[in-house]
Amino acid sequence: MSETTGIDWHRRMADLGRGATTPHPPLFAPMLFVAAAEIEAIAPTEFASDPTKIVKGVSELSRMLGLKTAFAGVPCGMVAEALGARLDRESWPPKAAAPSSEVVTDIDSFAEVWPRSALLAASLEATRRLACASNGPLPFMALDGPARVARQLFPEEGLSERTSEFVGRALAALVRDLAEAGTDAVVLVDEPSEQPTYRASAVRTIGNVARFHRRPLFSIMLGATPEEPPTTIPCVESASVKPAARAFGTVLPATPAAWADVAFEAPGRLVTTAEEVAHDASIETLIPAVSSVLERLPSD
Repeated sequence: MSETTGIDWHRRMADLGRGATTPHPPLFAPMLFVAAAEIEAIAPTEFASDPTKIVKGVSELSRMLGLKTAFAGVPCGMVAEALGARLDRESWPPKAAAPSSEVVTDIDSFAEVWPRSALLAASLEATRRLACASNGPLPFMALDGPARVARQLFPEEGLSERTSEFVGRALAALVRDLAEAGTDAVVLVDEPSEQPTYRASAVRTIGNVARFHRRPLFSIMLGATPEEPPTTIPCVESASVKPAARAFGTVLPATPAAWADVAFEAPGRLVTTAEEVAHDASIETLIPAVSSVLERLPSD
């Protein structure tokens, strides 16, 4: 049994979530989700709205690929939808078609909010079921970050003192609920903001809740290297820009064909993709691409 195979990854993720510095080999967790819809030959939106199909599909896909993780949800506008935005679901991932028509920033409790999005409700339930499954993959969740959610909800205002406080509070509440549902890690996928101070404040709020629940909060900033609070784990595209003296993750392109060209001299604690792998990526293509990465990653 290799070191990687014998690791108790639940414990390692919890250690990482509380800020422990115990080293471990990189965990390969590509952001695969609706690619699993191919197993039952159903549409991505139908798959993503049904927790039973999610659990069955991502578990089977992880088994076929030899992965230890499975994403129960990915960035698709579902957080903004729960908070009042309207999504266009004609393609995957859905796009925010209209902002919230309500004044949502005064919401105090989010327990009744998440079910407003069938996508988010399905991902939460799938997380619970995956967490209860014996010998199944570790449930991960990827979410739109605060700058993205603010743009989807408040396209004219974006991140401001008012909206960043609300978005940070909402995402922190969701991370808490995900931790209680049994997720092992949360990945934020975000975009650069014209108000980095407000974004940092929102991320700090989310990270504090993740740290309290001992869940690692990985942060991906598309097109830039995030400068994040110490309660988050920044994910970077290359070892040359890795943050000094702190845990970090490594980001791969979302196109599996590009993985063969990536060198892994100093991979981070997590190796994931910048965004969800395209839903039309065939399993026949994914198997050799994933195997190539697993063979080249350090095992101790």
